[in-house]
Amino acid sequence: MLPTMQSAKTSVVAQAIEKRDDGLFIYDMGEPVVGVVAFDVSLPAPGALSVHYGEVLPELRSSQAPETPWFRQPRDRWKGKAGVQTLTGDGRRAFRYFSVQWPDARAGHVERVSIVSKPHFVEERGYFRCSDPLLNKIWTISSRTTRLCMRAYYEDGVKRDGLLWLGDCRVQYLCNTGVFGDTELMKTSLRMVAASQNEDGSVPACAAKGGGHRHPEAGYTAADRIDYMPTIPRFPSQWLLQNYMWDYVSSVREYVLFSGDLDTGHELCDSLCRVLRWLAKHGNPLEARPGHDYFTDNGFQEDGHIFARPRALRAQGLAACRDAEQLADWLGRPELACWAVAAKNTLRPTLPSEGKRPCWHSVFLERLAGIGSRDEWIRASDNPNALRPRSAYMWYW
Repeated sequence: MLPTMQSAKTSVVAQAIEKRDDGLFIYDMGEPVVGVVAFDVSLPAPGALSVHYGEVLPELRSSQAPETPWFRQPRDRWKGKAGVQTLTGDGRRAFRYFSVQWPDARAGHVERVSIVSKPHFVEERGYFRCSDPLLNKIWTISSRTTRLCMRAYYEDGVKRDGLLWLGDCRVQYLCNTGVFGDTELMKTSLRMVAASQNEDGSVPACAAKGGGHRHPEAGYTAADRIDYMPTIPRFPSQWLLQNYMWDYVSSVREYVLFSGDLDTGHELCDSLCRVLRWLAKHGNPLEARPGHDYFTDNGFQEDGHIFARPRALRAQGLAACRDAEQLADWLGRPELACWAVAAKNTLRPTLPSEGKRPCWHSVFLERLAGIGSRDEWIRASDNPNALRPRSAYMWYW
């Protein structure tokens, strides 16, 4: 069942910031927005009208917008009539800038833009300010991005797939705790993850089967859906990533930690036992295929090694087993602790050397897991040749 979401409507006067001779105008909303768009426009004559949306200006200035087999640049097209009228987009859009191609290069006028959004309403409780303007800007942008991604569940990318990805959800919830202190959305998201669980106990990388997507087959109306990503969510809803399963285990413990909600912890306990049982059978990091069964960063190779390191996966798994044991103690659920021990035993093999250059990421995850050498961590931190992750969300840790 889809969550019932309260709507919020915002109207703004967008500023035209660029005009081209071919009749293309680029407008600025002032800040990123998410929702169903309605344009009040005035046309001097009937004709075809097209609007493209972008997060950054280069997306609109380029004659060829970046597209892939699984992503098409969001756009709307209408047949406008002469005079003032309201044109409503066919689906949800996330953007700051938009371009309008007026008919036959004859400029019309955008009177006003209305956004009907369905956010998860939160109150900003955390605050940060310092003497460094760059840090202040980073906080503002990060806080706003977290809020924009809080919809009916934690969306990985409101501009792109709008899916509930396990690993991203974990990071988003932790970011939220420092700004908004909300726990209800994580409860909803974790229930969707549990509802997506396969019969064998494995958990897909995204919780689309549990309702964590906004694509047409989820039951969203034409005016409030994402319809520009072919093959999504069919593939992600079947993809099994071991590092995301470990994230799921740790996420439940972190949810209970910040919410104090033991009842939901009990509700999810059976799901955790099942995924730990699956990981106890399939979670040997030496048998997992980098880039297929897990990734701890982008697929990057150097000295014959892929950045998705077995050592990093093992460290994340050990940390998750520790989290499960602590959660079992809080809940008084010894069966959860037993499966955590079984999964931990799968992670015990001695791992081979990572090569000539140390991997900063692996060493750091081991420190977070409470294992590894402090001296090795210091050496890797100070070593300018150490391999470092490129994905931003891995830098988060």
